[in-house]
Amino acid sequence: MGNSFLYGCLTVLLLVSVAICGCSTDSFMPESASPDVGDVTVPDEKPSEPVIAPVETAAESSQTLTEEPVVESLFSPARSSDYYLYPEAYEKFDIIYFDKTSGRHSTKNSFNALFSAEPGDMATKNQYVVVDMGTGKSVIEKVDPGKKYMLQAVKMAPVGDTAETLDPPAISDFLLIDGSETYNPKTKVSAAMGASVNADGLIEGEYIVENVGDVYSGRTIYGTLFSGSGVRVGEQTGWLVFEVPESFKPDKDTYLKMNFGDDGEVYWHLSYLRADVSVKKSPSTGNIEAVFSGGSDAAVVRGIEIVVTEPDGTVKTALREIEGDESRIPEGTKLSAEGSAPGEGTDHVIVYLIRMDGEKFVKYESDLAVESSAQ
Repeated sequence: MGNSFLYGCLTVLLLVSVAICGCSTDSFMPESASPDVGDVTVPDEKPSEPVIAPVETAAESSQTLTEEPVVESLFSPARSSDYYLYPEAYEKFDIIYFDKTSGRHSTKNSFNALFSAEPGDMATKNQYVVVDMGTGKSVIEKVDPGKKYMLQAVKMAPVGDTAETLDPPAISDFLLIDGSETYNPKTKVSAAMGASVNADGLIEGEYIVENVGDVYSGRTIYGTLFSGSGVRVGEQTGWLVFEVPESFKPDKDTYLKMNFGDDGEVYWHLSYLRADVSVKKSPSTGNIEAVFSGGSDAAVVRGIEIVVTEPDGTVKTALREIEGDESRIPEGTKLSAEGSAPGEGTDHVIVYLIRMDGEKFVKYESDLAVESSAQ
C-alpha cells in the first residue's frame, strides 16, 4: 500500500510538471517548426533611426510652389511682335520714302515725298584708309583691341526729276541697335585728316574710305533739275562708321535707326534674306499652304516654318528643312499646316524662312479666313 501511495504521488507530480512546461512550448520550438504566418514584416529588434526631412526656407518653399518648369518651344512665337525687338522695322535694302515735315514714311510714295533713303551694303574691318579727295592725302585708322569697325552704306535720293533740295539726316541722327546695345556713328572718321563733324553736324570736304566709298557727310542733297553750279546732283551714297565689339554679328535684332524731321524715325533690319514665300488658306480644308518662291538668296535657305494660331488660341506648326542630299530648299517646295475649318473663324499665320546659320526671318504674317460656302 505504501508503495502504491508513493507511486501515485510521483505520477501526479510528473503530470503537473508537464502541464507547466506546456505553457511555454513555443520557446522550445525549432525553426523548422515555426508556424506559417505569411508575408509579415518583422521589425528589427532595435528601432530604426527616424527620417528627418530637410527644412525649407520660406523663399525655397515659395519657389517650390510657384516655379514652373521651363519648356523651350521647338517653334517660333506666333506673332512677329513676340519675335522681333522692332517688328515694324523695314527689311534691309527697302527704299523708304520720307517727309521731314510730317514725319511720314513708307515703302510706297503715296504722300508725294520728294526724297528717299535706303541702307546698302555692310562691311567690317580692323582698320580703314581715309583719303582726302581735295589733297589726295590718306591716313590709316586702326581700331582698339577687342573691337572692330562696322561700316554701313546709306543712300539718299531725290524722287524723280526735281529741283528741290534736301538737308538729309545728320550723322548723329543714325543709331546702330544690336539687341539691348546701341552704337553711335563715329563723328571723327579721321581727326588727323579733318574728317570730323563740325558744329552744324556736317563733315565738310570730300573724303572716301579706300575700297569702300564716300564718307557720309550729311550735306545737302540736290535734285536732278537743280540749276546751281559746283554741286553734285541726284542720289548720293555715304558710309557711316561704327565701332563695335569684335564679336559683333548682325542677327534678327540688329537694326539701323534713322531720325528725321521733328519726330520721324525709321528702323531697318540689318540682317536679311532675299527670298520669299506665297501663302494661302485652303478653301476646302482650311489648312495653311506655303510655297517657297525663291529669290536671290535662295541658295542659303535651309528651311520653312509655318505657325498658325487658331481662333481659340490653339497653335499649330509645320517645319520643312533640307533633307537627304539637298543643299538647300528647292524652289517650289510646298508646306502645309493645319488651320481652322472653313467658316470657323480667322487664323493668324506667320511664315518664317530659315537661313543656313539658323537665323529665322519673318516672310509672311497675316490673318486668313475662308467661308464654309467656299468648299
